[in-house]
Amino acid sequence: MLARLLNTQTEFYKTLVEKAHKFFRVKIRIMPKCALCGFNWFNAYYTPGVSRISTNIRVTDGDVTPVGGLGVMKGKKLLMKYLCGIDAVPICIDSKVVEKTDADTYRSQADKVVDVLREICDIPVYYDDQQGTAPVTLAGLLNALRLVYKRLEDIEMVFIGAGSANATCLRLIVSAGADPKKIVMFNINGSLRCGRDNIEKYSRFYRKWVNGNMQEHKPKQNQDILILSWSEIKT
Repeated sequence: MLARLLNTQTEFYKTLVEKAHKFFRVKIRIMPKCALCGFNWFNAYYTPGVSRISTNIRVTDGDVTPVGGLGVMKGKKLLMKYLCGIDAVPICIDSKVVEKTDADTYRSQADKVVDVLREICDIPVYYDDQQGTAPVTLAGLLNALRLVYKRLEDIEMVFIGAGSANATCLRLIVSAGADPKKIVMFNINGSLRCGRDNIEKYSRFYRKWVNGNMQEHKPKQNQDILILSWSEIKT
């Protein structure tokens, strides 16, 4: 009698946990340690407040290092948790770029790491420089255009910096309706244009955003300028 009761109880728990797993999907979740008393607290835990953490940690040669960047990533994950309910794990890779081809345009080590992670992981891998920066940039641009009664397809844009973040911003903005013929992208050697001597060897990355104009381009006063480049850039 007791054995039958125990078997029935065991079967009940097995059935219960099976249904619980199907319903909850997971049994644990990531919870923030800090409390937020309002949305203004994101200004402290994320931008602009978190930059103090990065500048305090950065080493003498100006490199923020993965340790310094981790505070920024944690701030982003805090946003994702509080606003979207998404459990995320921030990862900052302690690795230098080993195959640099041009000063601010290359397929970085981070791109390669992300590709590998997306192949081997069963969960979404979110590359902050791309999936984090580009949607926010597009949203800000669309809202700014709404205030001045302009359409995305009508404006002229200049992108200063041709790295991973700016290239993804450009790709997303074009997919949202911007006219590629009205866009010029710069890297450290000038505008990406036909006739540049060093454009051929970067065909995979460059040619999609190369302006057909043979002449060197200079930003004009009425153009929208997006800068995602070194802090020392001068416009």
